[in-house]
Amino acid sequence: MLWLVIAAMLGAAMLMLLPPLWRAGGRYADTLDSDTANIEVLRAQLAELEAERDSGVLSPEQYESAREDLQSAAAAELSDEQSDGAQPPQPLSVRARRWLGVGVFVLVSAGSIVMYQGVSTYQETPAAAQTGAEPSVEEMVEILAARLRAQPDNAQGWTMLGRAYAILQNYDQAVGAYAQAYQLGAADNPDLLIDYAEALAFTHEGRMRGQPLELVQQALSIAPAHPKALWLAGFADFQAADYPGALSRWRQVTENPALGEDTRRMLQGYMAEAQSKLDATAQTEDPQADAQTGAAVADTATAGNEAVAIRVEVTIAESLIAQTRPTETVYVFARAVTGPPLPLAVQKLTVADLPTVVTLDDNMAMVEGLNLSSQPNVIVGARVSRSGNPLPQPGDLQGLSPPITPATDTNVTVLINETIK
Repeated sequence: MLWLVIAAMLGAAMLMLLPPLWRAGGRYADTLDSDTANIEVLRAQLAELEAERDSGVLSPEQYESAREDLQSAAAAELSDEQSDGAQPPQPLSVRARRWLGVGVFVLVSAGSIVMYQGVSTYQETPAAAQTGAEPSVEEMVEILAARLRAQPDNAQGWTMLGRAYAILQNYDQAVGAYAQAYQLGAADNPDLLIDYAEALAFTHEGRMRGQPLELVQQALSIAPAHPKALWLAGFADFQAADYPGALSRWRQVTENPALGEDTRRMLQGYMAEAQSKLDATAQTEDPQADAQTGAAVADTATAGNEAVAIRVEVTIAESLIAQTRPTETVYVFARAVTGPPLPLAVQKLTVADLPTVVTLDDNMAMVEGLNLSSQPNVIVGARVSRSGNPLPQPGDLQGLSPPITPATDTNVTVLINETIK
């Protein structure tokens, strides 16, 4: 398919170039010399490059690079001929012009194909070449990965590959790609540093301590007001029980006028949870409060302190199955009835796994101390993410349980039966 498009573009270029060369009369019959021929070749090739740019075959950057190379080569050719003391222009016969036209056709065609192969990053997958179908996202990502393995010194390419893997929720591969970009000199790019930190955190159950936090701090040293860096730094403070620090970081994020309303509401929920824990910490400084807390701890120890686990049976309504693909991501989660929407426990599956049974427990907490045991009532849900994004998006399919008590309601059934508007 691609080569048919290229052939059509070459044909269009020849229609502009060859008729003047083959005509018996006109101004070209009397004045055509080697410089004029070179100029016409240049014009044809430039026209083709512009067509490839306009159709999306070449990016603007690739177009400019190819155009500059073409013009430099043409200028050098003209300069060489002038410096050699060329004779005044001589008329060419019709036969000579037509042979020149054939030569121009071969030159433009071969030159354009070689130039395209030199600057283009497009490759057809075997499936696309045989069936004409568009390659899937996964196939395109693997094409990019293969090109980078062959040309590994491309920091921007490794950054793009890391983001592609992150979108596909393949965080282990994303970490590897970001690490390559980091080592190739992209360590001064705060966006890369934050994406790298986030991917690392996902591979460590959401925990920010260690290298993820170091990368966030490095990003903040470059861009102190970077919203995503402040967001993740706030999570690191929260996990370290530095609630004033978390509130300070998140407050700066909420002051950003470009922040989306859904994200703002979510962040306000996190801030409410941090403020609640800060208030609880302040109360323990009161001796009377300390005595009450000690008594409560003693009662808990007497009663036993077993970890909470909920067995969740997940199914999807038959009427919605046709709207899904087997590879789409499914998140099974539990969250507090009131308070921040951050999951207390979560498992990631695919539609192909349904129906299934999973277990959510205290060991899946994303934030230390914010687990199933910490909440008197929770809601258990399952969501088909059309984009793979952990956050709910319009068009996602979802099912929720009524509020349950984690300590006693250890078996839950969730039916995915609604579309998020």
